[in-house]
Amino acid sequence: MTIYLNREDLIQINEKLCIKYNSPRGVLNSGLLDLCVDTPSQDYRGQELFPTLYKKAAAMLVNISKLHAFVESNKRTALLAVETFLQINGIDVILPLKATRYTVDVTKTEKDVDKLINEASNFLEVNSLNKNDVNGSILKIKWLLGEIDEFTRMSEDLQLSLLRHWLVYEIYPENEETSKDIIVEYISNLYTTMTVFMDKVEKNLTQ
Repeated sequence: MTIYLNREDLIQINEKLCIKYNSPRGVLNSGLLDLCVDTPSQDYRGQELFPTLYKKAAAMLVNISKLHAFVESNKRTALLAVETFLQINGIDVILPLKATRYTVDVTKTEKDVDKLINEASNFLEVNSLNKNDVNGSILKIKWLLGEIDEFTRMSEDLQLSLLRHWLVYEIYPENEETSKDIIVEYISNLYTTMTVFMDKVEKNLTQ
């Protein structure tokens, strides 16, 4: 049974991020917030419009990013909401550093919403670990570790250029000042997520 985030969950996530980044808090449009909450569980004639957890999460990501239901931190709220939703439903997601750029691109694109949701679903699935696909998930872990190793071997100028693009300094100038902290937090979260995932796999094997 799918566990959905409710209105209060999204408000709390947004408030947490607004406090962290010292930005104005509050709901800008109550009706649009309700739409963000309700869309993932929508059905038509008894058939779910978004039948997989990834598609439900993708619908949430696209709506929160584009509809601007909150005063500030909508895109950041979208990412944390999606991460929370997938985790409480048993999926360990590792959002890459470029996820910030991804949500910005989502808000700017004129693509059809259905196409956007399909693309976002693929994006989330690629960056998730599935206990039902242990071999595939281990390959993802190896790839992510390799990506970190490759990044650390780059020249400082190239690193800065990539971070400028991924972390969207033109919209989030505070990211430039805290980029090192963001990288450390990302690597820490990556190792924590991998450890939690492997613990789940080990428990399943021993049951």
